Amino acid sequence: MYKKIDQRVILSSPKFRTQKEYWLETLASPPLTTDFFPPEQTVNTVSPEPVELHFPLPDTVNRSLMKLSNGADMSIYVILMATLNALIFYYTGNRDIVLQSPVYKANVSKETLNACVWMRTRLNGEMTFKELI
Repeated sequence: MYKKIDQRVILSSPKFRTQKEYWLETLASPPLTTDFFPPEQTVNTVSPEPVELHFPLPDTVNRSLMKLSNGADMSIYVILMATLNALIFYYTGNRDIVLQSPVYKANVSKETLNACVWMRTRLNGEMTFKELI
């Protein structure tokens, strides 16, 4: 539809003005940095071997999570990301949170690095968990 139209022309049109203003305001200020680990525990190198973190969930939490998500993997992921956002907000007071999450790519070799996506969430003390999801 917009094959060879200059991007500036598209963004200056009244049709896209509202969206442009929204994103310029949303991305205007960078979020604060919060480090959960002391510098001596931070690893700044990429390991060729995958790293896994396992943590057990109590059976009651596991059953509740499965019920809430209807057993759908993506729903479980969204609920856990919302939980992480809520915990970061609770313990740090930061209302503007950026999390990095890997993007799963099937059929890759050991030499291939999976991409990551950055997710920015702005919270306020009035939000319910349902709104956060």
